[in-house]
Order: sequence, then C-alpha cells, then structure tokens
Amino acid sequence: ENVRLVGPIELSELQQRALATAEALEVAGAEALSPQGLLEATCALLWELWVAAATCPDVTPSRVAVARAWLGKASSEVRQQCLRFCAGQAAEEGHGWWLTSGDGTSIAESISFMPVAARLHGLGVLQHMLHEAWPDIESGAEAEPPELLQWSLDEAVVQYHRCPGWALVAAAVVERCFSLGASSGLARGSSPSQAARSTWRSTIREVAAAQRTDASALHLAAAVERWASIDEGACKPEGTTNIAVIDDEPVIVENGGGSAPATGAGSVETAPAEIVGDIDTSLLEVHEQLLRWAQAARSGDFVRADAFAAYVASSWVALVSVSPELTTSSRTVVRMHRFVLEQLSAAKKGVFRWAPPGVLRLVAALCETKLWPDSSWPAVLEAVADANELALAAGAGGQDAR
Repeated sequence: ENVRLVGPIELSELQQRALATAEALEVAGAEALSPQGLLEATCALLWELWVAAATCPDVTPSRVAVARAWLGKASSEVRQQCLRFCAGQAAEEGHGWWLTSGDGTSIAESISFMPVAARLHGLGVLQHMLHEAWPDIESGAEAEPPELLQWSLDEAVVQYHRCPGWALVAAAVVERCFSLGASSGLARGSSPSQAARSTWRSTIREVAAAQRTDASALHLAAAVERWASIDEGACKPEGTTNIAVIDDEPVIVENGGGSAPATGAGSVETAPAEIVGDIDTSLLEVHEQLLRWAQAARSGDFVRADAFAAYVASSWVALVSVSPELTTSSRTVVRMHRFVLEQLSAAKKGVFRWAPPGVLRLVAALCETKLWPDSSWPAVLEAVADANELALAAGAGGQDAR
C-alpha cells in the first residue's frame, strides 16, 4: 500500500493520526522506529508528525522530540533516505497532495483559491529537518549534504516541468548546503555550482521566451546564482572583485530604445574589469522578459514580485558586468528603483502582509554596487521595521516567525 500522502488530506484527520503517533513514541521511545524493511513506512509516519506539528498547537515540540532525536542518531544511509522521502513529499505538496479544511470546499476550489504560501507547509518542515540533520559546519563536511544536493538538483531538472515544487525543494537544499560549505564535496576537481548555474540560466531563458515563467524556477535559479557567486569568491585571490565598470546603456529598453543621459552621480567607482566565468549576455534579454512577466500580474502579486526580485538580486553583479559605467540615473537602474518602491508601497498599504524578501535582497544588491539612492532609504528601513514587528509578534504567539 502507498504510504505517501496523496490527493486532498483533511487537516483534522492528519492531526489526529499525528497525535496518535506522538503518544505512541512518548511511551515506546525511539526504539519503536525500526527502519529494518519498513523505512518508507517509518518516514511516512514521521512526515505526518512533522507536518502536523507545523499546523496544530496540540502537537508540541516536546511530542516530536523523539522523532527528531531518531533522525539525528540514524545512520548516514537511513538519514539520507529519510530526507529524500520527505523532500519528495514536500515537492509534491499542492500538486500530488494538499491540505484541506474539511469545510466542504471542492478539490478544484481548494487548489485554485488556496494562496501559494498555504501550499508550502511541507517545505518549511523540510527546512527544519535539514537544519536538524546538519546543524553545523562540521556536519557539512560529511558526505551526506553534497549527495542530497546533487540528487535534488538532478530531480529538479527531471521533475520541474511536471511539478514546480521540486524547484523549491532543490532551492532549500542548495541554500542549506552552501551555508555549510558542503557543496565543495561535490565532484572534487570540477565546478558543480557553475554547471548548475548554466543549467538554470538556460532553463529560465527557455521558460521566459516561451512565456511560461514560474516563480519556483526563479527561486531555484536565484539560489544557484548565490551558490556560484560564493564559490567564485572563495576561489578568487584577495584584492580582486567580481564587479566590472559599467555604463548607462539600458538593460531593459523602451520600444524607442535609448537611455537617460549619465549624470555621474552614484556611478560605480572604477574596479578591476574582471569577469569570473562566462557571462551570458542573454541575461539582458531575460531580465526584460521577466520584468514584463512580473509587471503583467494582477496588482499585489506577492509571489511574482518576490521571485523576480530575488532572481535579479542574485544575478545583478553578472548583469552589470556586461555593461560599463551604470549610474543611478540609467534606465535599467531607475526601473529597478521604481519596481522596489512600488512593492514597498504595496506592503505599507496592506496589499502585502510584509515586504517581499526578494525585494529587500534586490535593495541590498543595488546598494552593494552603489546604485541605490540615499533618498529611498526611509521606505526600506520602514519596511524592515514592519517585518521585524510582525516576526516578533509571530514569535510571541508561538508561530514560526519565518
């Protein structure tokens, strides 16, 4: 019998099953979790428990402590298989299975009208699991993280077009692995981050040209760009930089072409004109297509705004390195300023609950290249303060502040 979650899962039923599992584990302890011949069934029970813990106050952290301890003490092979099982379940949420309230809403309605964030319970659980399985840099030196990283990237390439959730799962694994420095364990002597960057730049180019852009693919591409940038930085001699001199030639031009004249204000100081790796000049065209995709959405589309801004932020240095002497008055930069300020304004008006994180990453990227105007800082600082206030309130209420 298939032990994986499939189709609509009524939340109350899931919570009841998870509570029964938690109570049994409190009595029997971790010894009750025997993976011998029943590993997938064991993983399925723990997955239900962890998902319920993220949605039900009665499934307290103390009640899942036994399961977390088991994961930490499991053999490398068992832990790897458990993480793969849970990654697969997280990827399929909203496609192969989804939580329902049991209030009579039809299956079609529960998918069509459910906010995207509400389909990501499993992704949050997986992120917690990755932190618990590999809590520190020492654990990142083991073979497990790079193995899971390679597996998740391979699965994303194969599964993404069928189920976009695989891209979000791979992004979570990429982020955790390069934060631990674990990605260096992949294929020693090769450049896995550069290969992944090439693959996902190509994917983004293809879906953008075909007008099939998806936010999940942008998030994975952004994570891979950050990973590749970190690897480049680790390999560069001291005193060199990834940022080249750039001018005011527009990246995204109006129908009539041309650009605003350079004023010199806010221009990037001269730096060694060094470009690490092959810079794909088609990034210019891709950014134009993606900006149109983000702006074509209905007003207040948090998901598109966040994904677009996150990807632009991650590839900003690569983008500016193909054009010299960009300034704060350049058409491309002005458009980025306008886009950011529009999203911050939407958050302030209550259209979004908080400012999209990708938008704040884009501000940081513009600031790093000295292309963010001082006059726009008040809106950014206000957005950060509002987000902090919401996070503190969520934490005080016992919710996951992330």
